[in-house]
Amino acid sequence: GWYQRRFRLDQPLTARARCRLVFDAVLGAATIRLNGTLLGHSTENFLPFAFDVTDVVHPTGENVLEVRVDPPPRKDGLWLQPCGSWFGWHGRGIWQSVRLEFRPAVAITDVFAQPSVRQGRLAVDVTVAAGGAGGSGEVAVTIEDAGAVVLDLGTAAFTVSDSGATTLRFERPWPNPRHWSPDDPHLYH
Repeated sequence: GWYQRRFRLDQPLTARARCRLVFDAVLGAATIRLNGTLLGHSTENFLPFAFDVTDVVHPTGENVLEVRVDPPPRKDGLWLQPCGSWFGWHGRGIWQSVRLEFRPAVAITDVFAQPSVRQGRLAVDVTVAAGGAGGSGEVAVTIEDAGAVVLDLGTAAFTVSDSGATTLRFERPWPNPRHWSPDDPHLYH
């Protein structure tokens, strides 16, 4: 089926900003168009996906978002789609939020934390990417509990080219963290 939504931006695009169209999840084979431009496809069902629409979105006029959701492709009579539950086999359509995100041209695009309980260490990888305009800056990583810093992993400088990306690694000993369990579901921020 087809979905269509007309909208206007509620904030202006600045010269060094990027605009992303984010889908939290779509069940089925999705084809996405904005203002008549094909942005791409997704068959992920349960995973978010996004498109940089900075050069496609109309900053002052009306925008038209169109999403077509079809059954997944088939090969030899079998559906080619990721499985996860019966929900993915029987549902079709946009089933999670869709939104526009405005980011600086240079922004953090991914954070991956990897604790090692046996070694008493925490490693955090932070990916910084440029969306058309390079830049430099610093990234600081801290772990907080109830508003207080319990682990400072430090600060690192970065430089990225116009469409480049870099991943910064932060690693420190963390000998006594409070471990999550069903009886004590404690989370750090």
